[in-house]
Amino acid sequence: MKCLLLIAVLTTPAGAWASTLLYSHTGAANPTTEGWIRTSTTTVVAEAFDDDGRDVWRVYDPGLSSGGTSLTYAAVMNATLASATMASGWDLSATLSIPTDDPSIGSAIGTDSNAWVGLIVNETPTNRRAWALMFGRAANGDTLVAAYGVSGTRTLSPGYHDYSLIYDPVTALATITIDGEVWKTYSGSSIAGNGTQQVYWGDNNGQATIIPPRTVYYESIQFSTVPEPSRMLLLGLGVIPSILRRKRR
Repeated sequence: MKCLLLIAVLTTPAGAWASTLLYSHTGAANPTTEGWIRTSTTTVVAEAFDDDGRDVWRVYDPGLSSGGTSLTYAAVMNATLASATMASGWDLSATLSIPTDDPSIGSAIGTDSNAWVGLIVNETPTNRRAWALMFGRAANGDTLVAAYGVSGTRTLSPGYHDYSLIYDPVTALATITIDGEVWKTYSGSSIAGNGTQQVYWGDNNGQATIIPPRTVYYESIQFSTVPEPSRMLLLGLGVIPSILRRKRR
């Protein structure tokens, strides 16, 4: 089956099943120059960083409690674009690392601390829905991943990993892949109220107590609309999401 899907990818005319890239971040570029809106407290640091020859955007939170600490980058969608995106289907992908040596060697960082990549939309006039991944670190340096609003944590080796949330409007479910392999499928999380519809990422926390400092290296963020044939190929081939992201970079 995967061979047949690969043949379809290679033989289908360019653009016939094409996704549309709406928002992206690449390497050490300042996200505000790429169209992202920055929201933060004064204590979080964000800067271009060279991680042993790998260009990334470093977000460092000292973990202080006064007023909470956070820094997020958002791409806001109006009602028309949000509706069209949900009707088409979408792929929110990221390549990132929770480093083991910066800033707290040996300190566990919970996924609720939390580094974040997600999408939030208005589902009804009184309700919103969010699909997101949250990241932390075990005391031994392993990367921890959780899906916002549901139980269960995935443990990965330290270092960079490719993550995707691929949303299917037919089932209203998002499939989470990690390094091209399916982890789980879920319906997102319901949130009371109505507000800004946006893709956002960064350090999303307003903790009331001091926690260990935390850092995330963001190498790539991409948000695309994905029509049905392309979604089938992404999920059927498994490894294609990470290949496509690396090709774009």
